[in-house]
Amino acid sequence: MVSKESRMLTALRAPGGLDTHWLTEDVPYGLATWGLIGDALGVETPTIDALVTLASAVLRTDFRAVARGLDELGLAGQDAAGMVAAARG
Repeated sequence: MVSKESRMLTALRAPGGLDTHWLTEDVPYGLATWGLIGDALGVETPTIDALVTLASAVLRTDFRAVARGLDELGLAGQDAAGMVAAARG
């Protein structure tokens, strides 16, 4: 098996617990925010939504409630063209 022979892959270690920045920061400020953008644009994000729901349940935190919202990003009320324009600065 290739993974057993790869020094790089065998050196990788999983976090010791679930309360890591990959969940406590990346979920509310990354995934949940992308889900909100998808909602605003009418784009379904079922995988993102499932991951946010799962992380919220495991860590007993409502990551959607603490997500960086569209207001904070200056995107509230924007359509797709407005969001692109805002992203371009």
